[in-house]
Amino acid sequence: MVDKNCYDISVNGTQTSFGKYFVRIVLLNGTHVNIGENSNLTSQLMDIDINGSKAPNKYGIDQFRFQSDKRLFGYQYSPSVAAEEWTADFRAAAKKACETYPKSCSALIISDGWKIPDDYPVKL
Repeated sequence: MVDKNCYDISVNGTQTSFGKYFVRIVLLNGTHVNIGENSNLTSQLMDIDINGSKAPNKYGIDQFRFQSDKRLFGYQYSPSVAAEEWTADFRAAAKKACETYPKSCSALIISDGWKIPDDYPVKL
């Protein structure tokens, strides 16, 4: 049964940054959630586009990438360090990574309690 909060679920067999297969879920508010395996098959990837196909479609602004290996963590950050153990040094590293590689901005958002901080480095 399809969740009543979703109106489109599709499976795509073409090659993507997720690997060969991914599932796209489109929520009623237009948010796109793409879920698939990492190309090296060691974890799952999840991209969330909070405004669907509307512009600007840029990582760190309206698109955010996460990884999962039994728990959710910011893209390209190891799950070996639990979020409650993150230090100011980790936050500084996550902020710098977000500045240079916006796909990794999800780690900064997680480290700030799932909020976009005042000093968020990616601007529209």
